[in-house]
Amino acid sequence: MRLTSCLLATLLLIPTTTQAKDHEDIVLLVERPILVRMHLSIKGVAHHKVWDGFLKFLFKSLDRNKDVILDKTESQGMPTPVAQFVANQSTARRIYDYFVTKDKNQDGKVTFEEMKSYYLRKGSTAFRIGGGSASGRVVYQYLGYASSNVTASQVNQAILKLLDSNKDGKLSAKEMENAEARMLKNDFDDDEMLTMQEVIGQATPATGGNTLRLVTRAAGAPSVARDLVFPMSMRFAKRALGKKLIERYTKRKNKSTADHLTREEIGLSREEFRKLDTARDGRLTSSELGEFASRKPDLVLRVDIGKSAKPQIVDSRKPIEADVKRALVRVGVTELSIQNGGTARSGAWVQFARQSAASRAQFNALDRDNNGYVDKDEARVNNFYRSSFARLDADNDGKIFLKEVLAFQKATRELTERSKNSCISLNVSSDDRGLFGLLDRDGDQRLSVRELREAVRQIKKLDRDNDQKLALNEIPRRFQLSFVRGPSMTNAPGIQNVVFAAPTMGRSLPKPRTEGPIWFRKMDRNRDGDVSPREFLGKPEVFKKLDLDKDRLLSADEATKAQQAFRQK
Repeated sequence: MRLTSCLLATLLLIPTTTQAKDHEDIVLLVERPILVRMHLSIKGVAHHKVWDGFLKFLFKSLDRNKDVILDKTESQGMPTPVAQFVANQSTARRIYDYFVTKDKNQDGKVTFEEMKSYYLRKGSTAFRIGGGSASGRVVYQYLGYASSNVTASQVNQAILKLLDSNKDGKLSAKEMENAEARMLKNDFDDDEMLTMQEVIGQATPATGGNTLRLVTRAAGAPSVARDLVFPMSMRFAKRALGKKLIERYTKRKNKSTADHLTREEIGLSREEFRKLDTARDGRLTSSELGEFASRKPDLVLRVDIGKSAKPQIVDSRKPIEADVKRALVRVGVTELSIQNGGTARSGAWVQFARQSAASRAQFNALDRDNNGYVDKDEARVNNFYRSSFARLDADNDGKIFLKEVLAFQKATRELTERSKNSCISLNVSSDDRGLFGLLDRDGDQRLSVRELREAVRQIKKLDRDNDQKLALNEIPRRFQLSFVRGPSMTNAPGIQNVVFAAPTMGRSLPKPRTEGPIWFRKMDRNRDGDVSPREFLGKPEVFKKLDLDKDRLLSADEATKAQQAFRQK
């Protein structure tokens, strides 16, 4: 019997033991760090008060003799904040061991405040960031072939490697003009199209279409939440923040040797930099950077989960550009969409519908003498019954009846639902497709010859520093920050909902286009909206005649004009 909930989720955060406050702070690691203050509530009640209410309910449900403390037997019923509900003897023993080690007077009894403090230290809090396992790894959902774990950043690097002929780390107009010739060298299936998989140097599978794969804690896979959001609720947050900022913003090639940031690197105004630079040496050390979150917030949000209203942008300041009506925030080339995600869905909850029948079958199997109850001797063969005998035996008569098992199951479900509805999670996701997505104007997740030829136009659109070149840090990024009620989990501990959606890769063709005459559409075998000389089934001289703009591509418009001219003869 598992209690998969906010309380039991494997957590990314290890909070401090400070008093509950009416807000949560995070630092967004975008072009420059942004301090965000969030005032969170559930149906008008502050989120930490809702969570405290759940903990009180939990304590009361465990305190069977109503003496306002938990003794050894009662504390064995505590769900662990690590993985699941008590399922075996060793787990029950570990839970109690956790409690007695935190029991200040070592009397084997746990008060409500001791229980609350314990959960706070172990990461069970009113607010958490959607992200993975105890090791802090985050789960991804990739759209693409199972053999390929690729991100927009990796594809950006691959395009840069293909086009950056002078190796200056930027793309000039001349280099972009050579996109067709240089990038089509990776057209492994020779269809005059480039998939994202081909761009990064992998041959596109010759058969099958796009597949959906859930990758959990993939080795080397990046964490969107970890790379974008730094939670100030974690233990030793200031110390860790300083190191994180140096790692993220230093311009040194060897990041491990960096021990400070300059004003140019961190992007702060002269006044703000001076406030943090207590040593007045023109640089910020790790300890000085740790005070970054002590500043006035750059962005203030108000989010009420349980109501359909959009999150409110209460306040913002430069360099943030805030669209209050759409709940959009822009910082440089990064766009953040702030969403009220309602109540998180979890496949774990549907399991309870099947547990009643399973519990009956298990009970009947243990009741070997068919006397209608399970005694201690019969319970010894089952880990759960053996370790949970005292909690299942509600009337302490040394016998477990089926009605007691079903009542325990019902109470577990109620506890799960209360836990689920008593916390708030922030899910961080990205639909960023990078430079590939910007070049892919028709959104078919392939780059056609025409799209490659028009790549040079992106320089004028994206060149923020006006150096006539495109750097990777000038490519726009898009993220969603979605606040949900409850844990962002699927049907197993440690597995989260979507954290990162990578672009689809594969060989399946888009639907046939409707532009142009029928003969044109049939010749357009790769369905890119153009007919190349290789696809054209007529004579070369006919193709040249139809190609009015002499760009070596026959467009739908040119084909339509040719059709009309033929009919007029």
